[in-house]
Amino acid sequence: MTDYRAINHALREIRMKTRGKMIAEVTRQKVEFSPLEHKAMSDIRALGEALNKP
Repeated sequence: MTDYRAINHALREIRMKTRGKMIAEVTRQKVEFSPLEHKAMSDIRALGEALNKP
C-alpha cells in the first residue's frame, strides 16, 4: 500500500524548495510587482493551499 503521507511530504518539500528559489530569484533581480499582480499571486497561492489540504 502506498504511503500517501510520505508522498504528500515529498511534494510539500519540492513546493517549498521551488518557492524559496523563486523568492530568491525575484529578490536578486529586484522585480517589482503591481498591487494587482501581488493580489493575483496571493489568490493563486491561497487556492493552491486550499486544494492541497487533506
